[in-house]
Amino acid sequence: PKHATPPPKPPPGPLRIASGIFPQPKLLTRQQEAQGLHQLCFVEEIDTLNKSNRGGKYNDKGDMYRNAWDNASYSQDYMSDSTFSGRVNLFLNILATGTPEQVMKFYDNPENGLISRISICPIANQEYASIPVWSELTDDEQREFNDVMDYADALTYTTDDEGVESIKPRTDITDGMLFIHHPLEAWLEEKRLLALRTQDQALDHFRKREAVKMFRMAMVCYGCFSGNLTDANRQDITDFCLWWGEQDLKNLTDLYGEMVKDTMQRSYSKKDDIFARLADTFTAADVEKARTEAHIATPTKVIVYRWKKAGLIAKDEENNLYRKLADSDTVTPVTR
Repeated sequence: PKHATPPPKPPPGPLRIASGIFPQPKLLTRQQEAQGLHQLCFVEEIDTLNKSNRGGKYNDKGDMYRNAWDNASYSQDYMSDSTFSGRVNLFLNILATGTPEQVMKFYDNPENGLISRISICPIANQEYASIPVWSELTDDEQREFNDVMDYADALTYTTDDEGVESIKPRTDITDGMLFIHHPLEAWLEEKRLLALRTQDQALDHFRKREAVKMFRMAMVCYGCFSGNLTDANRQDITDFCLWWGEQDLKNLTDLYGEMVKDTMQRSYSKKDDIFARLADTFTAADVEKARTEAHIATPTKVIVYRWKKAGLIAKDEENNLYRKLADSDTVTPVTR
């Protein structure tokens, strides 16, 4: 038409702050324009994201959020030229607040892999609490903050002659992270044996991705020291990441244990320690009784086999009895 309104011009440069309400094509377009730079999405009420996803399958961005956790690629193809078609790597970080009910409404499927890729940070009860007053950073604090950010940007981004930023590999960070490997392996084995002993499949599921989160947390801490780490710094980073992982794992299992239980139709969140129930010597019938009382679906033969393989029990062939090699409170790690 003669007097048609011209289409709006695209904004200059990539948008780093994303809106909480966006359709899939627009998000993919923004990600393509960002050229590998992370976009941040701050949502004061997570219900805003819930509203954004209510437009049917076309607006369900669960797969996109899951891929963004690994900066993996996402693609779609449509015949229409009016929507996005193509493949793009996703760099998106979301920070949202909301009540437990609203959070669980948004992250509502324990089987799609998204729940284990989020971190829950409960806020203490603020009833009758006084209004917090935040002080400004001192010059030294601001200078230290700027130094850390400059170092992180130097590791992550490169700028061409025209002033365009792009992503670059962070090999020097990963090479310097070897000190965290052994503590994470020990933590994983500790949680594996605990999950095996209690038959807590939710704990076994969440612990694996939690170790990845702790490694990433260690990378952030590494960057905060500008790469100049002493042995004391490495120990501080290790202690902090293990503490943070314990808290995050507990928050996930506390919030989503019952949902996992209902979805999988198993007592994943039930912490009945059937290993602790048993006497120092026991029979397969004793395990069967404890398993049944705890509503655990795993067959008795499988439970006994896993305990033997983990070095928790040994069998007395002469008397057809099983004998504990670890008490109910302390589990000796398996020697590899």
